[in-house]
Amino acid sequence: MVHHYFGTKEQLFVAAMELPLNPADMIGPLLQGDRDRLGERLLRTFLSVWDSEGMRAPMLAMIRSAVQEDQAAAMMREFIQGVIVARAIETLDVDHVQWRASLVSTQVLGLAIARYIIKVEPLASAEPDQVVAAIAPTVQRYLVGKL
Repeated sequence: MVHHYFGTKEQLFVAAMELPLNPADMIGPLLQGDRDRLGERLLRTFLSVWDSEGMRAPMLAMIRSAVQEDQAAAMMREFIQGVIVARAIETLDVDHVQWRASLVSTQVLGLAIARYIIKVEPLASAEPDQVVAAIAPTVQRYLVGKL
């Protein structure tokens, strides 16, 4: 039924969460360019999505559902780790793809919760450039650095 109505689990997730776009479609452009700045591009993209009025409400609902419901958590986990992060990391020819995907996930989910849900200051009101400068080196190491 999933394949008939939605094509893939990924498309089902996007429809169920009522996302205006499929975040997995952003992977290709992220991977283009200097590998040494991938963490920065990933965070800039992440922040631009969350700072977009059309995306923030569905993303907030997605995280809140995942925190409260096991099924929503499983869907989100599979989508973030398996579809978005792992798919990107697999193209980088690095070891420990799933481990790296889980580490990157901790950074972006933690950032989303602290900045947009709990609104921890001064992070919540910091300029995107400041957030990227602080967090991108860690994400970069998780993506392609030594673990």
